[in-house]
Amino acid sequence: MKRLICFVLMVVVYLPFLHGDIYVKSLEHTSAYTAGNQPVPESDSYSELWFKDKMVSEKPNPDKIYIFDLSKNHLIIINHKDKTYVEMSTPPDTGLVYSDQLKARNEMYKETGSVTANNKTLEILGKTCKGYDIKTWKVAAGTNFDENNIGVWASEDVPFDMNVFNGLINCKRILFNRDAAYRENLKTIKGFQLGLDFVLNRKGAEVKISSRTVEISEKQAPEGTFTIPTGYTKKEKVSLSDL
Repeated sequence: MKRLICFVLMVVVYLPFLHGDIYVKSLEHTSAYTAGNQPVPESDSYSELWFKDKMVSEKPNPDKIYIFDLSKNHLIIINHKDKTYVEMSTPPDTGLVYSDQLKARNEMYKETGSVTANNKTLEILGKTCKGYDIKTWKVAAGTNFDENNIGVWASEDVPFDMNVFNGLINCKRILFNRDAAYRENLKTIKGFQLGLDFVLNRKGAEVKISSRTVEISEKQAPEGTFTIPTGYTKKEKVSLSDL
């Protein structure tokens, strides 16, 4: 589920950013649900973004970090669980960077979707966000499946360089097997998504997830935010566990 939140984000505007590093923190709440007669309790988690010059470091969960450098067209994916990392030029060529297993899996289907402005607004962090409705689904052998609905709340009033963030998100959408038409549709969303509301279908269970940006501030990024940890092993190919 965390992956889905990550590639929804997309902005096509540039706004000036502050002189220091910029920190963005989001809270994700998953409501309780039942899957296979097993109750799953509600849960909360956080994701983080750090912006510095032409770089962004994203920590969607404790196990993963994505570091993108727009000035060098370079992406690093760090897998803390396996203590490995992968480097690549951007935009990524999946024919070159995918492992054989990931390549075979993603050749089976593509994910696509539609985006519609709904003319609604919502205040988040004192910013007026415009609403969009996204519908996503996967296509295999001419059959649609795994259909999901996402509500987006976006504002153009942000203090960081969205060209940098757009570069990261475009890379992730390619790696996560979104088709070209869907990626173009997502570009119609104007602004940074401070809010996301998901209604997902997971093995017959309806799962509701709400994500809200709870902090945007200027402060010094911790040491190591934009570098590969010492002692980690370099991999040549991206595997499913890296995503």
